Amino acid sequence: MNSENYGKRKKTQNQLTLFDHGKILPQALDLEKGVIGSLILEAQTSNCKHILNTMRPEIFYAEQNQIIASTLLNMHENDIPIDLLTLVEELRKKEVLDLVGGAYFIESLTDKVISSTNIQYHYFLIYQKYINRELIRISSEVTSSAYNDTSDVFELIDEYINQISHLHINIKNLSNLTAADIAGTFIEQVLTPKTDNFTKNIILTYETGHRRFDESVTISRNKFILIGGGPKHGKSKFLTDIMIRLFERYDDIAAYWCTLEDSAIDIMRSYLAQKVLIKPKHILLRRFPDDLTKTLIHYTNIFRKWDILFRDTPIKIQEAVSTFRKFCDSRPDKFNIFIFDNIMAASDRDDFKQNLNSMYDHILAKLSQAKSSTKSLVIGVHHFNDAQQDKERLVDAYRPVSKDLKGSEASKRVPNQVVLVNFLRKYKDLLGEYEGDEKEILKYLYIIDVAENREDTDSDETSLIHFFANLDFTLFKEIELNIQKTEEKPYVEESVKDFITKFHPI
Repeated sequence: MNSENYGKRKKTQNQLTLFDHGKILPQALDLEKGVIGSLILEAQTSNCKHILNTMRPEIFYAEQNQIIASTLLNMHENDIPIDLLTLVEELRKKEVLDLVGGAYFIESLTDKVISSTNIQYHYFLIYQKYINRELIRISSEVTSSAYNDTSDVFELIDEYINQISHLHINIKNLSNLTAADIAGTFIEQVLTPKTDNFTKNIILTYETGHRRFDESVTISRNKFILIGGGPKHGKSKFLTDIMIRLFERYDDIAAYWCTLEDSAIDIMRSYLAQKVLIKPKHILLRRFPDDLTKTLIHYTNIFRKWDILFRDTPIKIQEAVSTFRKFCDSRPDKFNIFIFDNIMAASDRDDFKQNLNSMYDHILAKLSQAKSSTKSLVIGVHHFNDAQQDKERLVDAYRPVSKDLKGSEASKRVPNQVVLVNFLRKYKDLLGEYEGDEKEILKYLYIIDVAENREDTDSDETSLIHFFANLDFTLFKEIELNIQKTEEKPYVEESVKDFITKFHPI
């Protein structure tokens, strides 16, 4: 904040004497004078230094007090000694001494000051009055916008919540934090994690059962994970497998699932296909033996118990985020997960026809806000740009990097973790480099590259997680696989060949 600007700015709503309701805005002028007088007389005391280190001149109601507070803050920031004479001189240099009432008024501020002992408490009371005024201002703006038929109601709600939340954060930050405060927060948030209501097991992070994936990707609260991949590379199928595993392993999972490509019924059929090894389309067409009907009903009833709210029709990101916030409010004891699959399919496209990169950035920002405001896990699904499939990438087996994600650098900067998907069977020219068992292996080799917001074009086996995947049945089996790059082509380990017989599609 630039403390120089306060002395020259025009009156704002804080300085208005009356409001629409005919009432005087909340204020505490005597306390404002007392705080400023204490700062002038005892700037070197620890209490006053604390105020100067955190002071925001705009919280003062009277314009002249704002100007003086701004000048005191500027003097403190520039190591200029603070006393009555130096303050008057600084105000004179800025040509605002007469505006604040002259040297006589400055001197009068110190008349009733006995001690700065209670200055932090007095400052806090002034801040509360400022918060009251801000609540009035925000509510007034929302009321005015609500009368406007062109206003986006979900955008309006979100903006109101954000502004109110920031006020709450700011007023909390004024309080001193003792060692006991810090230790108590640490115990509450870290050392006493949420427990499963059924097993009473301590849950810090949630595991899928894919060992290396769980080591590399943290499934936890207050996290934004972005999954990127090419078209038809099985991003949604992999995400479905992850969610199935979480719901099967934990009883406190709840998910708001925006599935804008596959339908909700498609996701349920993918789950059933995984359990009975019948393709989803055959389940839909009832092309399965009659003796499997009871088994399908059994797994359908398991699916029925999962706490999932699906949205599989077009939606704007703001409406989705607002719905998720309500979803979380109604499930305060759950590990809530927001899935947005996928960013390109959002209805916001109509608002960003000329610049889709801006739309991607807008959606990423909203997803990040959803994470921060709900302290939940947010998972977004996104696509690669065309450059990722350039024929020149064959030499690197089309291994993607973070810059291959559509949009600006926000796709790498905003998420906590970026997970890149590569399904090699989608590259016919790559498969053409192999024959026999090696080619058959590569058809089912599914690679997760945990980018962690870094640009890395070098081979780094520690960040790669290999799966054998059968997308027909939403099956993913994590495997150990070493690929050694030679001048001709990568070499696939012989030890994997035996796995084909166990995992070949039926």
